[in-house]
Parts: sequence; structure tokens; C-alpha cells
Amino acid sequence: MSAGPFKCKYALVCEGVPDSFATQSLRSREPDEPIDIELARHQQAEYIKLMKSLVENVITIPCDENYPDCVFVEDIAFILGDTALICRPGAQSRRGEVDAVREKLAELNIHTVEVSAPGTVEGGDILFTGKEIFVGISERTNMDGAKAVARAFPDYQVSMVKTRGDLHLKSLLTMVDPETVVVVGNDAGKKTIENMQNNCNFVYQKITVPEGGACNCVHVNGSIIHRSPSEIEDVDKFFEVMNKQTYQAENSEFAKADGCLTCRSVLF
Repeated sequence: MSAGPFKCKYALVCEGVPDSFATQSLRSREPDEPIDIELARHQQAEYIKLMKSLVENVITIPCDENYPDCVFVEDIAFILGDTALICRPGAQSRRGEVDAVREKLAELNIHTVEVSAPGTVEGGDILFTGKEIFVGISERTNMDGAKAVARAFPDYQVSMVKTRGDLHLKSLLTMVDPETVVVVGNDAGKKTIENMQNNCNFVYQKITVPEGGACNCVHVNGSIIHRSPSEIEDVDKFFEVMNKQTYQAENSEFAKADGCLTCRSVLF
């Protein structure tokens, strides 16, 4: 169903943000300032509005108070070609989120493959370069989960990359086009990109950014969505060299729960 590398006809998003997100969402540490739930809802509404301007079909799932992290739909499914991998989140509290996503994908008649125990994998650890797939081995994704990705997509080389220091692989690096990786310049980013380069079958250009939030961007239909300069100073300057249309999106309240821009959508 995918239109090609970084080309998509569909974006799957959560229609809103549950109240429970403010206090019960998973996080590596408590933020300096509490999550402003109304600001989070505004940021999600603007994100959906932006997606509607870039993607032909934006599909929503309802937010569910029983699942505080349900806005982070990327972790629940990875879709490539005509196959959707229904993930098995590493966090037990998130495993019920798959039901709403599975139901929505069934409505689209997409072939689905499930990850079974003891495998765990979250979409934030799956990086498709347009040529091959990397799976981050992290706190949330294990080797059995990574092997499930390889079985689901046998037409692509799938390589495992040990992540260091951050929740997901995409917390450290993302693709801005099929030839270019943007990566955070800290020790975790340097070690992760080194591991990736040691396992890759292709040569990729690299853009290094000083702050983690800047390295996570969404490449959709020839455009790039990156964090707002109001949140990360001069972030837009790092993407000027790409000669692509760029858009800004705010993510401050989701970052307080370790969420990145890519976390809030599944593109296919």
C-alpha cells in the first residue's frame, strides 16, 4: 500500500490526548514542569492539521483513558509495502493499544503480521532508510522482536543496532531522505551511528545536530517536519542544506513523556 520510500497516502494518528497522559504516561524521569494537557491537545491538533495538508488520507483512532501513551501510535505498527507489522510494546501497560490500531488497519484490508512473545518491538526502534531496515535493540525492543521484523519484511536487509542512552533508535537518529541521516552529536548518537554504519549495505550522508530533539524529524512526501525554533533554538538552520520544503511542529509537552515528532504518526 505504500507509494514508495518516504511517499505515503495514509497517516494514522490519535485523534486527541487523554487526560491520563498528563500524569500516567511513561517517562524516563519526571519533567521539570508538569505536562500541560491543554497545550498537548493543541499541539496534537496542529500536528494533525499539518498532516492533513501533506497526506491524502489522515486516519484517526480514538484516544483511550485506559492507555495514557496511546497518542504515540508509531510504536504500535510499522507498515511497509502491503504488510503491517503489529508491534508488541516492551511496556506491559501499552500492549492493549494494539487493538484500536489493528481494528483500523483491518478496515483498510491491510495484511497484518503479529509479534508474539517473548518478542517485543516498538515502532520507534524501526528505521526504514528507503533501502534497508535497522532495528534498535533497546529497553523496549529485544532480539526476538527484531527477528520478527526481519521475518515480516524478507525483501529487505534487516540489521540490529544496539542503542545507547535513549528510549528508542529514532530518539537518536532519523532519515531526512534515502541518502541522509540526521543524528544527535552526543556520545549515544555517535556510538549508535557507528554501529549502524558497521552494519549497513549502503553509504549514507550524515547531518549532526547538537540536541536530541532536533534529530527526530518526519520526512513525508518530499517535505520535512522538524521541531519548532521556539523549542529548539536555530533548529531550522540544520535543515536548510536539504533544499526541501520544511515545516515546524511543537512537541514540548510530548517530549516531557519522552515523545518525539515521529512518535505521533504511522505513515504508509
